[in-house]
Formats: sequence, structure tokens, C-alpha cells
Amino acid sequence: MTASNGQLIIAADDYGIRETSKPILALAQRGKLDRVGVLVHFTSPDEAAALLETGVQIDIHLELIDFLKSGDQHARAGVFGRGFNFVWRYAFSRETARQVEEQWESQVLRFHELFGRFPDGFNSHEHVHYFPVFFRVFMKLADRYHIPYIRFGTSGIFRGEQRGMVAGILSVLRFRNLSLFKASGLHSSEWMTSFDWLASPQPSSWRLPSGTVEVVVHPERADEYQAILEHF
Repeated sequence: MTASNGQLIIAADDYGIRETSKPILALAQRGKLDRVGVLVHFTSPDEAAALLETGVQIDIHLELIDFLKSGDQHARAGVFGRGFNFVWRYAFSRETARQVEEQWESQVLRFHELFGRFPDGFNSHEHVHYFPVFFRVFMKLADRYHIPYIRFGTSGIFRGEQRGMVAGILSVLRFRNLSLFKASGLHSSEWMTSFDWLASPQPSSWRLPSGTVEVVVHPERADEYQAILEHF
């Protein structure tokens, strides 16, 4: 399950969207990845079949792209515009938990159509499942479909040397969800971090906490692709 010293889980996100499939598939075929998060509405049957052949753990990357205005069709909105839209709709319940459950369950069923089985794990695009309203839906569906692994971090979010705002927000949200996670009996890595929160592209210089660490990567970025190719 791990790619280097028994402590790292290298998890590539966004399979299917934009130019992600080709580099992710190339790394999976070389045995460089442990997990791949698939965006089912952007993944073709041929891309699904090719990924299955690699034997990598295949997770569903649940998304609310229209909710966040974060896909290609919303690129002009910018980070601030997308963030404002998300906070507005989240705070004022413009998108209810029931509607989110319907969207996510349809994606799980689409995954089953593409891959002939249910996912090996759950995570989400732009980490939206950490928001408590969504986390309850996330956990409900994980239980319903007997998903063995979720992205959470039993010991915490490792913010890395960059210590950016996103990692800080996720740390707070994770703490709010901790009791629900503990009651679930689901499995996760001890820590979760992202390649772009770490100061160096050279994994040998990473100062990671002890225990299993899920490192989220985006191999369509040249520096991340090269680091994975050379060091794992």
C-alpha cells in the first residue's frame, strides 16, 4: 500500500479532469502511486479500464464543482469569487445536505458503472468533505456502501513548512469532525498532507511526523510528477 519507507501513502487526485489522466496513469503503471482519486463525471470508460489494469487502489473523488464554481467552466471567477460563492451558499444553506447526498450518491453509483465495483476509499475535490455539514453526508455514504478507507487523518492534518491557510482551515474542521470519525470505525491514515504544503519538492528533505502519512499529489504539475517519478 505504501510507496517508499512504509510510512507514505502517495495519493493522486483529480483523475479524469483537465490533463490529469495521462500523467496519473503513467505513474500508476510504474507502481509509483498507492491511491488514485477519480472524478467520475469526467472519466471515460477507457480511462477507467486502463486505471483498473494498474492494480492501484481506486478512490472516488467526490465533487461539488458547480457548488464551488471550481471547474474549467468557472475558471474566470478566480479564487476569491469561488470562495465567496462557496461561503455564501454554505452559510445560507443554498445547497442542502439532502441535495449533496443525492449528488454524491449518484457519483458513487456512476463509479460502480465505470469500474464494476464500489470505491476502495472516499475523498473529495478541494477537501469539501471536511466541512461538518458535508462530513455527515460523507460518513453516511461511506457506511452505506461499506467503504473501508477515507481521507481524514486520525492524528491530524500535517500543515508542512508552508503552513498555508487551507491547511489551517482543514485542521480546525477536522477537529470538529473528530468525534463522528472515531465513532464510525472507518480507517484512515494517521496524517494527511499535500505536496504543495511542503517547502521542498525533494521528498528526502520532508520532515514528516511519524506514522502513516497520506500525501496528496497532483501529477499534472511538472515538479510533482518528477518528484514522484524519481523518489518513489
